[in-house]
Amino acid sequence: MKKAKNLENYFWLKLCENIEKSSSKGTIKVLNSLLSMSEKGMIAKRLAAVSLIRSGKSYREIGRILWMSPSTVSAIKKEYGQNNQLSKWRFLHESNKNRKRKKNKAVA
Repeated sequence: MKKAKNLENYFWLKLCENIEKSSSKGTIKVLNSLLSMSEKGMIAKRLAAVSLIRSGKSYREIGRILWMSPSTVSAIKKEYGQNNQLSKWRFLHESNKNRKRKKNKAVA
C-alpha cells in the first residue's frame, strides 16, 4: 500500500511539474487525454465550490447547488484556506454577475 501511494505521489508531482512547464494548449491536451468526463466534472465541481465559498454562500447552499454534502464543502474550504495557490486563479474570485457578463459578451 505504501509503495502504491509513493508511486502515485511521484507521478502526480511529475504531472504538476510538466503542466507548469507546458503551454496552455499542451496542458489541455494532456488533461483531456488523462481525465475521464467524470474526473473533469469532479474537478470542476470542487473549483465551483471554492468560488461559491468565496462568494459567501453557506455550506448548505453550496451543497444544494452542487449536490455535495456540507462536510465535503467544509473539507474543500479547509483545504482552500491552507492552499494559497488557488488565490492566484482569478476566475475563482469572480462574482456570478461578472461570469454572466463575460458569458453574454462571448455569445454576442
